[in-house]
Amino acid sequence: MSNTAGLTFLAFDLGAGSGRALVGKIRKSNISLQEVHRFPNPMIKLLDGLHWDVLYLFNELKKGLVEASRQGHRQLMGIGVDTWGVDFGLISKDNHLLGYPYTYRDLNTDGMIDCAFERVPRKEMLTILDVGCGTGLNSEYLIRLGHKVIGIDISDVAIKRYKARGFDAIRCDIKNGLSFNNESFDLVFASEVLEHLHDTAFFLCECYRVLKPKGILVLSTPNSAFWIYRVLCIIGKTISELQHPGHIRFFSKNSLLRYVVQAGFISPNISGRHMYIFVGDVIGTLLKPLLRKIGFEREYRFRTSKHFWHKMNLNSVLLRVPKNLPKHVTLPYRQIRVKVYSWQI
Repeated sequence: MSNTAGLTFLAFDLGAGSGRALVGKIRKSNISLQEVHRFPNPMIKLLDGLHWDVLYLFNELKKGLVEASRQGHRQLMGIGVDTWGVDFGLISKDNHLLGYPYTYRDLNTDGMIDCAFERVPRKEMLTILDVGCGTGLNSEYLIRLGHKVIGIDISDVAIKRYKARGFDAIRCDIKNGLSFNNESFDLVFASEVLEHLHDTAFFLCECYRVLKPKGILVLSTPNSAFWIYRVLCIIGKTISELQHPGHIRFFSKNSLLRYVVQAGFISPNISGRHMYIFVGDVIGTLLKPLLRKIGFEREYRFRTSKHFWHKMNLNSVLLRVPKNLPKHVTLPYRQIRVKVYSWQI
């Protein structure tokens, strides 16, 4: 406190219904707060759903700066922004915002809680290892469900941001093994990790080692035998050209099953979503009411930085561990409606 005594800061608090700008002053052992600007934070309805109006919010932040200056607070030592934690915006490789962020009240979120409970039981508190945790998007949801989660990732930046959210994590290069004792976890969650690793067999054996008896391994990975890949191969395209550039291993349903069984897991359950019809975003947006009615969904593709519409058939399974079985694996073969979009088409 002594190092910051006599300093002035500006804080923006963005809530789901309104926002405000506050000037905070530190004087010896006291902190005083003064509201200098307040504004509504309405959601906007576009053709594809409910969004946050980020341009409007940015303009209100500028107004807050102007108002703080007008009221005599010109010597600011820092500015902070606090926002809601359930929504996000997608950023391109050029650091551009890709459209208006959806709000948590948009219909796209319908059914997501049930999908999560299909993966993790409702009543049982589990000790979970989140492999490739990133900044904690999946871990945050699992923790809110009452589970204990530890994240690992190779990225120092990701681990730093993960810990900043109050989560437990360690930096770990999983090609050297998992840094945990035998039988430490009830569930290992590895979403879109397997395709980035050279030694598939070693990683799966490590997952088996750290799981408790009757533990669960949840994997998801792109289906490289997806029909569109087969068609494009006929015209000279390779899988490595069509998927994320970081993918170094490619799996079909049968090849993935062989690795899982060889690692010692039994009774694998496989689920997936099968997309049959694709429509570009321009046509899809024009035909949105019709496409929604017949079961199309709109999604974002990282590879092209564009949206597309598709018709799919969802084949899902529940995570159930038979009591007479040792260790169990479920393979969501392609992500199942969990709108993280970490997979590639």
